[in-house]
Amino acid sequence: QPGLRRLWEIMTLCNYASLTGNGFHGDPTEGALLMFANSLEQQTNGADYKRIQEFPFDSATKRMITVNRSGEGDGYIALLKGAPEVVLEKSDQLLWNGSEQPLDDKTRQTLIRDYRRLAMRGERVLALAYRKLDNSELEDETGFTFLGLTGMIDPPRPEVIDALKRCRMAGIRVIMITGDHGLTAESIGRQIGLLRGKGRIVRGDELREMNEDDLRQVLSTPELIFARTTPEQKLRIVRALQGMHEVVSVTGDGVNDAPALKNADMGVAMGIMGTDVAKEASNMVLMDDNFATIVAAVEEGRTIFDNIKKFIAYILTSNVPEILPFIAYVVLDIPLPLTVVLILAIDLGTDLLPALGLGMERPESDVMKQPPRPRTERLL
Repeated sequence: QPGLRRLWEIMTLCNYASLTGNGFHGDPTEGALLMFANSLEQQTNGADYKRIQEFPFDSATKRMITVNRSGEGDGYIALLKGAPEVVLEKSDQLLWNGSEQPLDDKTRQTLIRDYRRLAMRGERVLALAYRKLDNSELEDETGFTFLGLTGMIDPPRPEVIDALKRCRMAGIRVIMITGDHGLTAESIGRQIGLLRGKGRIVRGDELREMNEDDLRQVLSTPELIFARTTPEQKLRIVRALQGMHEVVSVTGDGVNDAPALKNADMGVAMGIMGTDVAKEASNMVLMDDNFATIVAAVEEGRTIFDNIKKFIAYILTSNVPEILPFIAYVVLDIPLPLTVVLILAIDLGTDLLPALGLGMERPESDVMKQPPRPRTERLL
């Protein structure tokens, strides 16, 4: 089938991922496409489709294009995958029943409805298109033939729901910032409990039109998701929150997350799927790529802070009475009631075990129900 063959070409050739013995190596989205294309069992030699030119995906263009030698030996072919709205804008034809037909407005609206239906199910949707070329140079990004839509879903981890509840109890506000479509982000947000009421979904084009006052007003919304954002917009959101005197932590795994990770008060990168750039820009790397681990780290940090306060308070209250006889000996010229050896014996007998116990004390039962401590809170 011509459509199936084109589908295999785009998923396999317009792709940076590679198959391995037990899965794939590369971006999860591209890996999913490659795994599906491999299941189609197209007996075609990829070497016949030598890549001549490429236009990588980025958050601004929201598309990837490669120019390959046609496997049929009759020239070249440009392969396009990307956000459906972008691919539709570059397409003027549709492959239907093996023939290329004009892509009219009615068909465009039907495709958009299909796209929205997939996105509302929480799927990440990509559109696929191709264009035959007479030479190896792609002079403009128009005239493509729309092939179809593909949806994939990365189901949320079960523990994320509980982690978000604990964040809410601890006074930690979670905001989703994603490059996906708003409907996809909203669906995932409701699945994990990030959105419980109406909430607010802000698209990248809306954010671009906002001034700083408007953005600060939006950021005060209790339940908030930013969709179709660029790296610059992620950084702008971080700086706006910091301007509101918030302590901001950012999680991310890609190169486009690096500016926000670097400028946040606490940058957290993913250790498994994260890029080297993201890891270098972060303060902490999650070795299991699990959001719930961040919540566990917050609980551990609060416990350590509380234990340090207890430890210092105990050391001061026990050492001050021990030093008073020496102060009295110097100031009042009275006999020394305690010798240095005796003081040392008292310290070893009474300070060592209690201090260790306070330092290793388990967290209080309500440690994640207390509001975050202010920046200015002192140990003493």
